[in-house]
Amino acid sequence: MKNKKNGKMSKIVIRVIVIVVLIALVAAGAMYMLDDSIEVRGGKAEPGNYKDTFTENGRVKKGQALSYISEVDGNVIRVNAAKNTAVKKGDVIAVIDSADLEYERQICSAEIAALEASKTEISQENLINRNEIQAAISEANYQLQEIENQKKLSSYTENMTVSPEIYINSLRVAHNQADTSLDYYSKLEDTLKKEISDIKATVSGGDVSLLDEETRAKVKELEEKLKEVQMEYRNARDEADNARAAYEDAVDRMNDGELNKDYYATIQGDFEIQVQKIKANKDALEKKLKNNTSNASTLRVNNEIAAKLAQLAQLDKKIDACTVVAQSDGIVSELPVENTNRISAGEVVAVVRTEEAFTVEANVLTSEVPYLAVGDKVRLVQKLKSDQREYEGEISAIYDYAEQTVSSLGNDEYRVKVIIALKDATDLKDGYELNVIFDVFNQDNVISVPNSAMFKKDDTYHVFVVRNDKAQMVPVEVLHRGGTRTAISGGISAGDVVIFDANTDDLVDGSSVDVELVEK
Repeated sequence: MKNKKNGKMSKIVIRVIVIVVLIALVAAGAMYMLDDSIEVRGGKAEPGNYKDTFTENGRVKKGQALSYISEVDGNVIRVNAAKNTAVKKGDVIAVIDSADLEYERQICSAEIAALEASKTEISQENLINRNEIQAAISEANYQLQEIENQKKLSSYTENMTVSPEIYINSLRVAHNQADTSLDYYSKLEDTLKKEISDIKATVSGGDVSLLDEETRAKVKELEEKLKEVQMEYRNARDEADNARAAYEDAVDRMNDGELNKDYYATIQGDFEIQVQKIKANKDALEKKLKNNTSNASTLRVNNEIAAKLAQLAQLDKKIDACTVVAQSDGIVSELPVENTNRISAGEVVAVVRTEEAFTVEANVLTSEVPYLAVGDKVRLVQKLKSDQREYEGEISAIYDYAEQTVSSLGNDEYRVKVIIALKDATDLKDGYELNVIFDVFNQDNVISVPNSAMFKKDDTYHVFVVRNDKAQMVPVEVLHRGGTRTAISGGISAGDVVIFDANTDDLVDGSSVDVELVEK
């Protein structure tokens, strides 16, 4: 009976255990279903040394290859050098025909001489114009003095007696002055017309367009001056007509007995009008004398002469460049000029290799060149069958142009030649191949992360850091971005856990994450 009871109790215990297990399993499954954490891999940000390098193939060269580039276009007259032969500094390698350049130089010299003559002519014309203006100013001063004397005489006569004859005399003087001015502008107009006509007569049919640029400019200047003189002539003619009419009217009125002492007030007003006209004309003449346009013409000619002299100097330089001379002792390794009758500016005439220390030439992609500078240290590795040798070098030259090449995959790429000076490399031979290792970036105490941790948003780089088991998107400042890692200058601190793969499925800002810490 007792055994039966114990068996029953055992079954109950077993059932309870089963139920508890089932409940635990259900709870675990529920917890598993509710847990949507994303499994990610990451690591702590720790400051340390960060170095970024890239490697290119290089070839050992004995001495430095100097390329002689033609600066001119022309026929090749003579080639004095031969490939694989020695040349001394100062030896003539090749001679290019300079006949066309010599002809251009003669034309340029003739143009300079013509401009110098033109400047002399402008100076002479300037002197003539100044003399004419000064003469006109002197005439104006004389007229002012004469009017002043007439005013004094008129005032004196007015106090003595009624003298219509004096009024008539003043009108006669004004008439004569107007005629004098009219005659002056008439003669000046004739002179200008003749000068223009004489210039036009030098070309067929008087066609101004057939004249050279300088002469056309002179004709234009004379024509503009003629227009001014013609306007002054018309004004002088109107003044002469008015003066003549006033004089004749006064004579008629005097003969008719109509003139009386009231004329004094009128004549004084006429005096003032004449004075103002003469002073205005005098002021204009003095201003013209001060701001003589011939000064601007002289400056223009001087600028043209300076430009021609610069052109002449450039032609002399090109003529000298027609004789290609060795700048140092060496061996002619390439001589493209021997296979052509004509060469263009920019083409290689010859390549001379100097007898200097060993160097290494490497062709570097244009995307990497901005990180390099003359004087940078370089590591060079010669790989042997069972060993490798390392050498030290220093960048001695970076070419300032790129050459198009084809990559191993058949794609076009552009590379720049970099020359490295070797140290203690006596066991190397000309033509040996080396791996050239360039240090692009090297800095201590800097935080770096894998490039896979970086992503861009709104043109700013970001990373995901883990905070309170959630992914948080943080903007960062990039110090240097290398081939596999990126140096960070701001945004994250030492100890921050960074998610290494920002492209993990469903990973967004605020995602719950289960991070596995690894080193990377």
